[in-house]
Amino acid sequence: LQGKPHWNKTRRINLGGLQLMNYMQRILQLRYPHHTNNISLSRVEELLNLTHISTEFFEDLKKWKQPTYFEKNALKVEFPFVPVSRPPPTDPEVLKARRQELGRRLTEINAKKREAKLEQNLALLAELQAAQSLEDQESKYRKSLERMRLKDSAELDSLIIKTQSAIQKAQDAKQRDAQRQESSEPETKKRREDMGDTERMEFDVWIEDIQSKLQEIRERKAARAARRKQLAKRRTAASQERMRIINQLARNNKEEDTFGLNDSDWDIYKQISRDAEDSDSEEETLKAQEYEAVLREHGSVDNQVHKNSPEWHRIHLSTELIMVPEIIFQPSIIGLEQAGLAETIEFIFSKFSADEVKRLADNVYLTGGLSNIKGLKERLEVELQQMLPFQSSFKVTISEDPMTGAWKGASQWAAKSHNQRNGFMTKAEYDENGEGFLKQHFASNINIF
Repeated sequence: LQGKPHWNKTRRINLGGLQLMNYMQRILQLRYPHHTNNISLSRVEELLNLTHISTEFFEDLKKWKQPTYFEKNALKVEFPFVPVSRPPPTDPEVLKARRQELGRRLTEINAKKREAKLEQNLALLAELQAAQSLEDQESKYRKSLERMRLKDSAELDSLIIKTQSAIQKAQDAKQRDAQRQESSEPETKKRREDMGDTERMEFDVWIEDIQSKLQEIRERKAARAARRKQLAKRRTAASQERMRIINQLARNNKEEDTFGLNDSDWDIYKQISRDAEDSDSEEETLKAQEYEAVLREHGSVDNQVHKNSPEWHRIHLSTELIMVPEIIFQPSIIGLEQAGLAETIEFIFSKFSADEVKRLADNVYLTGGLSNIKGLKERLEVELQQMLPFQSSFKVTISEDPMTGAWKGASQWAAKSHNQRNGFMTKAEYDENGEGFLKQHFASNINIF
């Protein structure tokens, strides 16, 4: 006022562009974790120029909940990237040959495994039937049971039935493979790019059906695996219930139920439940492999955007466009316990008389890098209108060059000879007061906390 600074009535806000950029970097890195390295401070500094200060912050923030508003106002920023050239599409006949070769190899591998298992089961069945034939010879029959670690004839009969069932399943699967090889392969489908609209729609429906079937198989496998895992643990509800049922079936009297308290009881339980649980069928596994091969062939293994696509290197700026610069007026957004710009101005006005406040309000001058943020002048005018009496006048002016305006002003001030005499420290003053001495003058910078 009147060419004199009132240092005791000034206040400093410990907030600047660095805090705004750090906050914007953190929220973008959390939203796009695969672009953490791309979202650097230098790049965020460029993105900060896209933000603007809202005059009605909370009302504008609510608008972003509407999908139509988001689609219309969100900014798409694409990071620089070099697309990897993709090889030309493979000829359909080559794809058909590859698919046939893959199917043949899978069939051969599974056939070998099934044949080896079938031979083992046939040998086991022959041994079990040989032992069963010795039932009339008590001593030899008992030795045979002990050699195969069987307790009695009931357990022998049960093992024979299981082995016969496994042999029958293997023979049925072998027959199905033979029928599958005799059937002709369906005609090769055209690439999606070469299809018409109707064919493309049918193709998408077919791909979705394949994905749903594959997902069903995976869910069934996961459920069976979880069931087996639960039954393998002693203290799970599933294994406790199974043990209780086994105990009820095994008891022949009404005595106290103590089965399951000893480790030996659980060894019996594991032996009983070893082959009782459903396992992943071979046919189901082959079907899943077939579905996965189809999805890989058509590039539809998942719904994620490919890294070679421009969309992968693109981020969307939405609420942060107004939330980041709002920190100037609400530092509590980033956890700073201090007043914002409008509250600080109102506090300073309270230190002056009404006439002095009028003169101050008519000369609000904005400079510095943050003054370049769009909407700062309009927001400050709204805040001044709300804090000043009704029909009070005010004027907000922005520097012509906010970035270097303060430096240019200080340069012009220091270029004048009388300011150099009064403002610069002499050697004698330095020798007398030391390096911590601050010479006070008209333009000296005194921090008031």
